[in-house]
Amino acid sequence: MPARRCTDPTAARQVQIAGLGGVPADATAVMVNVGVSAPTAAGYVRVTPAGLNSGVAVQEFAKGQSISNLVAVKLVGGKVQVKVSAGSARILMDVSGYYSSGL
Repeated sequence: MPARRCTDPTAARQVQIAGLGGVPADATAVMVNVGVSAPTAAGYVRVTPAGLNSGVAVQEFAKGQSISNLVAVKLVGGKVQVKVSAGSARILMDVSGYYSSGL
C-alpha cells in the first residue's frame, strides 16, 4: 500500500484498503500495522473507520521518533480514516490480516 503524507493536522484522510493488495472487496475490518516516520512535532495518530472520529489515539510519538503499533480497524466503504494531531509525518500502513463476513 502506498505511503500517504498527512500535512494538515485538522484534516483526516480516507484511505481505500478493501479490494487492494490482497484484501478482498468484501472485507469488514483489517489488522493493520501503523507506522509513523519523521514526525515534525510530538503528537499522535488516529486510525478509525472512514468518516468516524475517535478520541482514542492509535500511537503517540515524539518529534522525529519512528514508531509503530498493530491495530484492528473496522472498514466503512472499504476505507479507514487517518489523522495526525500536529505537524506532519509519514504514515505507513501494512495490512497484516482482514475480517470478512464470509469467514
